[in-house]
Amino acid sequence: YFEKVNLFMDQDNYDSTQASLDKIEQLLPIKYTTYFTYLYHSRQTEIYYYNNLLELGINQINEGLKVAKSLKDSTLIGDSYNFLGLFYLNLKQLNKAENNLLKSKTYIKGKSKIADIYNLSQIYHIYGNLAEVYLYQNRLKEAIVAIDSSIYFAKNAEKNRAVYLGIYKKGDINYTLGNYKLAYQL
Repeated sequence: YFEKVNLFMDQDNYDSTQASLDKIEQLLPIKYTTYFTYLYHSRQTEIYYYNNLLELGINQINEGLKVAKSLKDSTLIGDSYNFLGLFYLNLKQLNKAENNLLKSKTYIKGKSKIADIYNLSQIYHIYGNLAEVYLYQNRLKEAIVAIDSSIYFAKNAEKNRAVYLGIYKKGDINYTLGNYKLAYQL
């Protein structure tokens, strides 16, 4: 079922993703601490994120964080904190967003095979999300440093979509800084 969940997520087909997660929930004893339990919480959180159900997402990923900590898996812990940062960013609770993203960065330091396999948070996601927080906080120089880091790590991971999103965000930041010519060149 997780293969179907990932396929539906890649297609932005969230209703089918939710239906598959519901089947998983019936088959999987969610109360146990396993990698599959974490993946269930992570995917459910992602559905809440894309449907802007922010409070539900925070509750769900906090359950995932408990599982990740029980498993003592730094990638999963970092993934959880990245999600918390995203939810707080969308709730405009920028200090909480920054704190969670910085925690995430301490757990996810570089390329992770498990993150690639299960489409979990990568270091370039975290830096991109931090850039967004800094942009909202009007800490524009820090936003540039964060987005440059995001682009750097995305290039190293050969994630072209993330590179292009980073370049777009860098243009946005430069525009906000009044560097219009540089913004348009990006």
